[in-house]
Amino acid sequence: MIDRDGLARMMDGDYELADRLISAFRTQMQTQLPLLRSYQEAGQFDLLENAVHVIKTQCRYLGLSGLAEHAEQVEADVRNAPADVGSGITQLQVKLAELLDTLDAQDDRTTS
Repeated sequence: MIDRDGLARMMDGDYELADRLISAFRTQMQTQLPLLRSYQEAGQFDLLENAVHVIKTQCRYLGLSGLAEHAEQVEADVRNAPADVGSGITQLQVKLAELLDTLDAQDDRTTS
């Protein structure tokens, strides 16, 4: 889960900036998720590696260390054994989708 308070502290207490970063993350992940499988199925492993790298970096920045570590392993797998990354990609997609669902549910609670 994203620590909004911790992120805001890193931004000198600017919750508006923290919220914008979280929103940008959500938008980026909604774009990246479908691309992961597409790149893998098309054998576009350079693009797949880049997409996973972006995910890893953004997760690290938002304090999602477990998700970032998983993405880092998938990134290494894409680089070293691209034909065998299917389950790692699937797991990454599931974890990201669950995170996005959680963020959506939080938004629903705060806006209702």
